[in-house]
Amino acid sequence: MADAFEPMPYHVQFVKNSQDIKPVNIFSETTEEKTKTQSSFHSKERLYKVPQTISFHINRENNRLCGTSTDGEIFYYEAIDCGQCFVTKIEGDKTLINDLLNTVFRGKDTLNGKIGRSKSVEYGKVDIKTM
Repeated sequence: MADAFEPMPYHVQFVKNSQDIKPVNIFSETTEEKTKTQSSFHSKERLYKVPQTISFHINRENNRLCGTSTDGEIFYYEAIDCGQCFVTKIEGDKTLINDLLNTVFRGKDTLNGKIGRSKSVEYGKVDIKTM
């Protein structure tokens, strides 16, 4: 069976610009070195950093065909790379879980959608499947 990973909590941080990946629990440890959070998952055995892409964009809201920003607004998105697969489970009263799944999935096995703020570019598409 594959490792089961959990999201890395924000209070578990890592020393900035260090090759050492020893976590620092900022609630119970003190360090003189600067620390940072890391978008990653962990298991008892290892750390898994989700592959990500950073994209820069310009705001073209008033003139989408022009390809230039009319107000100079430039921003970026961080997105996980295409093809990532995440598995989770919902625990609780079986009747409530079945009601939830029936309400959300409406009898289908897969729910297709988009997450995030972008509605028209190449990222944000997700497929959610019941198992």
